[in-house]
Amino acid sequence: SSLLFCPALPFSFSFTLYPSQQNIFDIALSFFLSLMIIFMRPPSWRSLFIFSMIAMAMMTMDHGRHHVVSALCPWLMPDAQKWSDPATWSPNPVPGLNTNVTINGKKVVYDVSVQGITYFGITLINGGELILDGTKDVVLETKYINVLAGTTFRIGAQDCPHTTKANITLVGKKDTTTNIMPFLGNKGIFVSGSLEWYASPPSPTWTNLAATVNPNEATITVKDTITNWKVGDSIVIASSDFGQGQTERFKIVSISGKTITLDRSVQYLHWGDNDENAEVGDISRNVLIQGDITSDTTKFGGQVIVILPGKARIVGVEFASMGQMGVLARYPLHWHYMGDQLGVGHFVNESSFHDNYQRCVTVHGTSGVALKNNVGYNVTGHCYFVEEGSEMWNTYDHNLGMNVNVGNLIASDKQPAVFWITNPNNTFVNNAAVGGKFGFWFSLPARPMGMSSKNANFSWIYPQLTPLKQFDNNVAHGADDSGVFIDLDPNSKAFRYTPIQPPHVASSAYSNTPSVPAVMVGNKSYKNRKHGIWARGSGLVVKNSLLQDNAIGVNFPGVSNLLADSTIVGETPNKGTYKAAEKGRSRPVLGFVDFPIHGFEGYDGGGGQFSRNVTFINFSSDDVRRAGAVGVIRNGDFILPPTNILTQSTLINSNVWATVNSAENDGPRHVIMIDADGSLTGAYGNAITSTNPVVLEGSTCTVVTAWNGYYNCSRNMHGYSQIKVTNLNTSNTDYGTSLSSIFRATFIPFGFPARLDKITGGDPDEPIRFLYASNVVSRKGYVLQFPHPTPPQLKFLLDASSTGEWVVLALQYPPTTFTITRGYYQIPITPVPTVGEVTPLTYHYNATSQYLYLMYFEDVARLTAPTSFPEHQSGNSYINIKAGCGNACVVTATDSTFPAAFPEPADDYRVLMRGCSSGTTSTYEGTGFFRLDKKTRVLSFIIYHNIPQATSAAIYVGGVLLQTLPVGQPPIQGAFEMSWNKWNLLRNGSFSVIVFSPSYPSGLGEISGKIGCFNTACIPPATISGLDVCSSIPGSVLVYDDAMNALEGWAVRGTTTLDINYTPDKRCGTKSMSAVFNANSFINLAVGIGNCYPGTCVRPQQRPYPLVGNFHSLQFSVRSLSGPLPTYLQVIAKNAVAVATGTVTLTSKYVDNYLIEDTWTRVKVPLADLGLTPTDFIGFFLIQLPTTVNNFQLLFDNIRLVPNIAEPVVNPTGTLYRSAAQC
Repeated sequence: SSLLFCPALPFSFSFTLYPSQQNIFDIALSFFLSLMIIFMRPPSWRSLFIFSMIAMAMMTMDHGRHHVVSALCPWLMPDAQKWSDPATWSPNPVPGLNTNVTINGKKVVYDVSVQGITYFGITLINGGELILDGTKDVVLETKYINVLAGTTFRIGAQDCPHTTKANITLVGKKDTTTNIMPFLGNKGIFVSGSLEWYASPPSPTWTNLAATVNPNEATITVKDTITNWKVGDSIVIASSDFGQGQTERFKIVSISGKTITLDRSVQYLHWGDNDENAEVGDISRNVLIQGDITSDTTKFGGQVIVILPGKARIVGVEFASMGQMGVLARYPLHWHYMGDQLGVGHFVNESSFHDNYQRCVTVHGTSGVALKNNVGYNVTGHCYFVEEGSEMWNTYDHNLGMNVNVGNLIASDKQPAVFWITNPNNTFVNNAAVGGKFGFWFSLPARPMGMSSKNANFSWIYPQLTPLKQFDNNVAHGADDSGVFIDLDPNSKAFRYTPIQPPHVASSAYSNTPSVPAVMVGNKSYKNRKHGIWARGSGLVVKNSLLQDNAIGVNFPGVSNLLADSTIVGETPNKGTYKAAEKGRSRPVLGFVDFPIHGFEGYDGGGGQFSRNVTFINFSSDDVRRAGAVGVIRNGDFILPPTNILTQSTLINSNVWATVNSAENDGPRHVIMIDADGSLTGAYGNAITSTNPVVLEGSTCTVVTAWNGYYNCSRNMHGYSQIKVTNLNTSNTDYGTSLSSIFRATFIPFGFPARLDKITGGDPDEPIRFLYASNVVSRKGYVLQFPHPTPPQLKFLLDASSTGEWVVLALQYPPTTFTITRGYYQIPITPVPTVGEVTPLTYHYNATSQYLYLMYFEDVARLTAPTSFPEHQSGNSYINIKAGCGNACVVTATDSTFPAAFPEPADDYRVLMRGCSSGTTSTYEGTGFFRLDKKTRVLSFIIYHNIPQATSAAIYVGGVLLQTLPVGQPPIQGAFEMSWNKWNLLRNGSFSVIVFSPSYPSGLGEISGKIGCFNTACIPPATISGLDVCSSIPGSVLVYDDAMNALEGWAVRGTTTLDINYTPDKRCGTKSMSAVFNANSFINLAVGIGNCYPGTCVRPQQRPYPLVGNFHSLQFSVRSLSGPLPTYLQVIAKNAVAVATGTVTLTSKYVDNYLIEDTWTRVKVPLADLGLTPTDFIGFFLIQLPTTVNNFQLLFDNIRLVPNIAEPVVNPTGTLYRSAAQC
């Protein structure tokens, strides 16, 4: 203090020296400083500065017994009063045992170190503050502390952390009826004011082993430099084996650098290598919040709850014996229903939560909380708990959770997770989860639950549709099920996480909303008993991840998910602590030593899953169990779709296939997995398939012994699809009323009368509707046989199909009536005389063999999923069959003729692609199969190639871009309709294909080739006759052309919007007519205006009704601006007395050989097809879309009645070009 009185000081320098105990050092230090000042007056500035520095250094060297404290330390506030000072409470005494204490407007520094004084409660009001004394160890025991709005409970400060010990014990017996605050219970710290708690935590709070620790060793070495870890601290070493049972707790005996000596030897092996380094967490803190001694018996510990308008900032605090088991909202630390708190600054950092009876930290109905560097251990129920699904924008960074135990508060606590996540719009980075049923469980409800479900502020939240904020660089291991688990909502119902762009609405309205990929990067998951990652959803992407020592690496139930740039290791050198029965290492599946481990697993009933640039290590079979890089879910009852695709696979000491070929379960029996680049099978485009003759029949296949009897099938020109047939006859109990009574059915390829396959399936959500399914080779015919009478009502579609794929299905019915429609709009399917005439809109029934023949044709373009992979679509053009035989459809046919192979009305074209850029040596290659259906003029294609991550593919005609193709994981599939001109050019060799990746310089990632005929002969398009659509035709009746300046008889019905002067696009002249169709709307053309017959018209503007006998057809040009031209566009004719005579749906029959243009479709409808006779007078034509489409825009031009005149002839030109390996 002598320094403070030196009159020569031109600056102010102050410090306060607090002795933790008076001893000789304290006295000597003070005496030494005084002598320096006395004998050196007047001191020089230099000597004064030197002496000041010496004094500060000597105090710093006092090993924490003396503290240099800034004015920011809360216990130094000038107006703070000590708890032990009677003046603080005057005229009342200092609070004693069982006192109910109120701090009213004062700042009170709690400085009591005596145990045994338990206060009834402490309440802060009117801006009051409770401050723990940071100069001494303190002990505080109370039933509760109530920090009301406007008050503050302080322990240290951000710039002055609390460094002495402080134990706060919350006391009380189990009591679920008393509430200190409404509905919030008792035995807790209740915060509607502010918590400002800053203790002195260890740094880092947790680390990892740097080397393996073997049983009976008592020293460990950790990876990170540790500070403030103290002798006597409790530390926990995580299990590095399956399950959480090998996690162990110790006391620190000594510390030397990164080496720690424990109070006893470890019992289990704790691994410290191969990216499986066990975590080591320090759970001791100098500030402890705990339940009392009765808590462990009753499981009724303390709680800290923050409510509006409260605020909590917590650093370095230990929470032990906290939480009240089985009581809702009673958790160790709980942000309760505070809404949007972004920017407020709530956080809990560097704290520990251990031996608690209900959770670690709960964030409930609150957004904007940060949790960082915390350690949780040995708690009941979920540890880090995101409660209701309304919580967003919270951050979980570098938190460790270990050993969560079964709880009973909510149903999901019976399957506890270290992190339980109900809304994906939160950040999870650098965390580690050890044990539990799941490490990270995304249990997303459809809508927020509980209190949040009743809050209008949360009404816009749909967790199952919400994009993922961030989930990167997390670690999960030791889970009894999966390390990362995205499935099962809080009601234990399976859901599909489908993140889409907001705003979100009810699920029925989001089918066309763009997807948002949920990308998870850099995560590790190992030593989990089932899956490293199980993620049910669509558009989920796992990248740069490491999956090791799991029973199964990854499974994506759902549609269009991707594993990329990752490594899956079957077995590492970490053999664990194993039993003799486990034969040399611990095994993932309890009681199942020979479980066939595998890396990438296909899911029965799931959609397309993709693997790209994945390395598989140590999946080699041995005498204990099978192993393989790839497999499918065991014992699956549902059909694995043919849309799982792998490319750029690297095998190191690994077999390809793991699954055993089951004879009874349909999942493993319908395997089709495409090896896009040949890295698994040896040839790009090959497929791994099961012993399923329906599939094997379409390819050249070789059985592979090492694949447990599965086949390696060469790429083919047909492709694969999945037939689904649903029995809609729910009224007939003969077909069963539960899943257990679902009958099996048989699919048999045409031409193979022997029974080749049996399949089954069922929709668990609709147990009395039965689903039959089978994977098949596309573009072929199949018989479906039932072990009972054929159901009278069936729905038939292709799943996992691409545009242009088709399948013909034959079923046996006795002679009866049929009502058969196509699609949601129930377009009629009509009968034809022969099988060869069957099209998507026709069927054939053979009364002799009693076979009904139908064709499903996929005409819906395949979408591109957010994973950049093409997504196979379930066909939306399903076929509904209703047979008149009801429940007695018993076949009586005596003719046993089995359907022969279906006549395929197609010419085959092929392209062989190589590196064709000048001066390049590209080693990539590709093969494309093109099939031109001569009836529908649809060119469908499958293009296989082995260019990694191709980004561009296109078809060119004569060097001009024709169509950009859906690029992604090969094969590339699709189809488009051919004009007459295109057909002619295809046959002449003018078509070429280019596939390109910009990742390779100088064209090394480009291949191309010309498409040529592969048949014996590919026929040219037929010679056609047709009028120039824009020419003047004598005797024609113009209904619409450029001369029209008014509607002149066109009328609008429904909600159609009509514009007869549309100039942005036209076929002839300067304008066209635009019609925007909506639900069941149409346009009405009055051909005879003024209602007059020939010879009776008296006004100039009248036009007589045309006589049908003078005309051949109605012709016009049409173009769609809203996607493909609908095949269900209809023309309806009415005679002069407004009686409808007939309806024509504009199938290829009416555009066949007339679609010469590439953008406009030329339509020609013979009047006879409209039911008009030569003596009829034409009154009206109606053009309509009998659908519920919205804003579907069609353009029309040059609508006219064409007279009976000869039409000019157009012949195909050029010569046939055959396929060849050339550019």
